[in-house]
Amino acid sequence: MTQSLLEKIIESGTASEPPPLSSVLRQCILLSNQLKVPLLRTWAERELTGYPNPKDVPEYRTVNVGAYGNFAGVGVRYQARPIPATLLKPEHRWAATVHRLTEPVSAYESLDGSSKGVLIYDWPSDMIAYYQSKLLEGCVLMTAWQQVPKSVLAGVLDTIRTRALTMAIDIKNDSERSGVDLDHIQQDSREAEKVQQTIVHSVYGNMYVAAGRRSSTRKT
Repeated sequence: MTQSLLEKIIESGTASEPPPLSSVLRQCILLSNQLKVPLLRTWAERELTGYPNPKDVPEYRTVNVGAYGNFAGVGVRYQARPIPATLLKPEHRWAATVHRLTEPVSAYESLDGSSKGVLIYDWPSDMIAYYQSKLLEGCVLMTAWQQVPKSVLAGVLDTIRTRALTMAIDIKNDSERSGVDLDHIQQDSREAEKVQQTIVHSVYGNMYVAAGRRSSTRKT
């Protein structure tokens, strides 16, 4: 049964018309249960439901984007004027350099499918109020935002799909080389630990979240 599920995940990752990524992630949850490795379920559920804390998003969900603002002064208006990060306090410069994508994968899959256009992420209102008169002399900051190109979101989805594919291939190959029966893995066994290492390397990369904290891991 486990081998069959691995084959489905592999097929989903190589199909010319792949199924929704949400479906693949639900298969990962089932695989996690069969392999007695909760870490895989944690990753799949967070991709399905979103990340409550932006600080917990994986590196592939952190994208480099600038900031723009609408300014108004006496007899003058500036629309979508770039906001340099150097004008912000160090602890606020993330708002003009990076954005952490926290939404569920379904939110990105539901877009119109075009790689054109952008998604707008408004600055928090308290940040706009703080910088209202600090950025452009003689002008007031009315609104500010970051914009993420849809092409970037497509790349995030492709990364998630590829990591699930790589994970399934590595687990399948490792089990065939070692002769491990994946249908009868015991929790906390050496076999389960080996599978977990494969998942950490294939899915989480050099960073993974355990017990709500971000931890570092090295590939061996």
